Amino acid sequence: MAEPSPLAPAVLVAHQLVVQRAGGVSASMAQESLGLLGGLLLGPLDFAVGVGECIALTGANGSGKSSLLATLAGALPPAAGQIRWESTSCWMVGGVHEDLTVGAELRFWRQISPTPPIQSIAELCAQLQLAPDWKCRTLSSGQKQRVLLARVICSGAQCWLLDEPETALDAATQLWLRQTVAAHCEQGGSVIWATHSTTVPCDRRLHLAG
Repeated sequence: MAEPSPLAPAVLVAHQLVVQRAGGVSASMAQESLGLLGGLLLGPLDFAVGVGECIALTGANGSGKSSLLATLAGALPPAAGQIRWESTSCWMVGGVHEDLTVGAELRFWRQISPTPPIQSIAELCAQLQLAPDWKCRTLSSGQKQRVLLARVICSGAQCWLLDEPETALDAATQLWLRQTVAAHCEQGGSVIWATHSTTVPCDRRLHLAG
C-alpha cells in the first residue's frame, strides 16, 4: 500500500478499490464478475494521500486515470472496495457554461463550495489573464482550461483532483500551475494529478498499468 509520510495525516485512503472504467460495466455486474472483467476494471488499489502531498497519477491512454479520479470524486460508484475522505475535494471536470461570463462561472462554483476560497475571483482572473466579463463561448481551448483550473482553486477545497490540467496551456501558464500546486501543498493542501508528463514535480507517482 502506498502510504503518505508517517508525519502527514491522510486526507484520502483507498482500500481494495476496484474502479469501473468509464463506459464499462455497472457496479453490480462488476461485483458479481470481478474475475472475468479484468479489461473493464482497474484494481484492486490500496493507497493513501497525505496532507501536503502531490501524487502524480500516470499510465497510458485508457489505463483508467480519469475513471479513478471520477470514482474518487463520487461521480462513478466503485465496483468494490472503500474510499475514505478526511477532507474536502474538488474535481477538475466538464466544460464551462457557454452562456455565462468567466466571472459568473467562477462565482457559481464559489457559491456551491463548502469551504471558503483562499483567493478572490478578481485575483485569479488576473493571474490567469482572463477578464471576468468575457463570455465563456468566446474563449479559446486554452482559456477554457484556465477557467476549469480557476474553478478548482476558488473552490477552497483541500484536495484537488486534476485531470491532465496542462492540456492546451502555454508554457508560462504551465509554470504558473506547477508553482500554484506547490504553494497549495506547502499550505497543507493535497493534489492528485493525472498526467502523461514525466516532469511533473510530485512527492510520489501512482502508475496504472492498464
